[in-house]
Amino acid sequence: MNGVGVVNIVERIFQDADRKALALICEGQEITYSSFAARSAHRLGVPSVFCAPRWEGDRIGFVIERLPDPLEDEDADSHADRWRDAYLDSLRRFLGGAPENLRLSGGIWRHIR
Repeated sequence: MNGVGVVNIVERIFQDADRKALALICEGQEITYSSFAARSAHRLGVPSVFCAPRWEGDRIGFVIERLPDPLEDEDADSHADRWRDAYLDSLRRFLGGAPENLRLSGGIWRHIR
């Protein structure tokens, strides 16, 4: 895996040769990221969202944010890069929110060291 540059809030990206498995250094934390969801949305032509649970008073609600659709004639790599950037922007906003929401998303924390 080689470092390939800086993207928005991402300090460094390490990726394998087929651009599918990534380790990101983001805000000083290492995050494991896979482009599977972005590539699936591109291949199937379906919408995708960032979704995370949050407390809304004494009930659980959800943050749901639409992630980018492929542009006309956009290749999978370009779409996956834009999708990753949007996903990380959503993740950063979520992680920067109310601390009581962070324990609701065990799946996010499992890949942050």
